[in-house]
Amino acid sequence: MTLEKLGKKSRKHNSDSPSDSSSSGSSSDMSSSDLESLESSGSNERSQKKNRKKRYKKHRRHRRSSFRKSRSALKVFKPKHYNGDADAHAYHRFVKESMAYVEDNRIKPKRRAFALSYFLDGKAYDFYIQKVSRDEENWTLDEFYTELFNFCFPLNYRMQMRKKLDRAYQNEKSVSEYMHELEELFNMIGSIDEHEQVVKFWKGCKPVIQKALWRDGLNPDVVMGRSNL
Repeated sequence: MTLEKLGKKSRKHNSDSPSDSSSSGSSSDMSSSDLESLESSGSNERSQKKNRKKRYKKHRRHRRSSFRKSRSALKVFKPKHYNGDADAHAYHRFVKESMAYVEDNRIKPKRRAFALSYFLDGKAYDFYIQKVSRDEENWTLDEFYTELFNFCFPLNYRMQMRKKLDRAYQNEKSVSEYMHELEELFNMIGSIDEHEQVVKFWKGCKPVIQKALWRDGLNPDVVMGRSNL
């Protein structure tokens, strides 16, 4: 409609002033060109807005997809199977990984024992069938791990670990290596209080390490006193 009105004005102006026909025609042409340029500019702006919206939506979809993938990857994590061997490393690895699996997947307490049975083989699965399956919904994780240990490990295993602890000294090991060895033994025995652990570490260290600790004002009684503050 705007172009038609401009065309009518142009024709009227031409009829009134024939001598100015060339300039009027030029004026009309310029107006049409300007309008076309404006319309083209508006169209480009709308196109740019649409493209920006598309990119924004694509970015949001990508973020949501990445988040869902990270959540699904977390749920895919599964503990390594435990076959019931009297292997302290394998047992503790199963305990640590299965606890993370239960928590990350938000498994209900009544379903936890059943869920963990999928990662038991051999003697460990025999434990589940014989001891747990009859009333699995009533088993807590602490009970499950304790009884699994008692079922799979020899009755005198803790006594053996006690003897091994008595023979444990730093010797040529580094302090960190010696501490790691003691921690594993403490975990397997399971009934050693903190003071006894500190005393054992102290007495098992090299004399030169003990002297350095004394020089720094540290001894078993001082360490325990600080820990109780």
